[in-house]
Amino acid sequence: MEHPDVLIISTHLREIEAAYRRLSYFVRYLRSRGVWASCLGFISISRFGVLKPSRECYSFPFVIPIRHILGLILETILSLFTIIVILIFRPRVIIVSIPEAYPVIAVYLGSLLTKSKLIIDVRDPQEEILAYKYKRCFSGLIAKIFRKINYSIYKRADAVIGVTRTLVEMLAKTLHKPVYLAPNGADLKVFVPIDKRKAREMLGLNHDSFLITYIGTLTTRGYYDVLPVLKAIR
Repeated sequence: MEHPDVLIISTHLREIEAAYRRLSYFVRYLRSRGVWASCLGFISISRFGVLKPSRECYSFPFVIPIRHILGLILETILSLFTIIVILIFRPRVIIVSIPEAYPVIAVYLGSLLTKSKLIIDVRDPQEEILAYKYKRCFSGLIAKIFRKINYSIYKRADAVIGVTRTLVEMLAKTLHKPVYLAPNGADLKVFVPIDKRKAREMLGLNHDSFLITYIGTLTTRGYYDVLPVLKAIR
């Protein structure tokens, strides 16, 4: 079989998710440059039923999410089957996209076996989130081990990219290596401007009002920082 130049791997490739918008843009951009890029998403079972990735991507039956530290162990073990997929595709470059960081070990081993370049795309630092969430006893120990192993892999990766400046600075300080910024953008095929007058009528706003809508989460972890938005408004 013909092998792709770039294989993008993520557990979040359903079309309703922000990750899909980001990674599908990567795929389209690379293809426009003559690079054969493919994506691999995972079929999972949740309380909402069976969740499948976009039809643009290859699907891999993978995991039953368990919202507990034991679920992380199970997911990491099951992710080892990803190595088989990597051996079949044998891409020149593998991009693994976080926040679900449990496939990192499998992808790293697959990249070693196929001698592929490895790029880590971090949208949310799951390692830091888990360390913040689990601090005690067995759960805290697993979170620390998970963080230590993944960060050691990030240090060995050919490149690490992050989605915000704050996140890039945090990762660079932790990993002691350059981390590159690749911010999210709006998909202009989806986010199309509408008539401002109609929008104001729908929202019940007068024509002199100035409206700013912020969609996201402000957390104490700080890797999504509202400060650039405030500076832009000022």
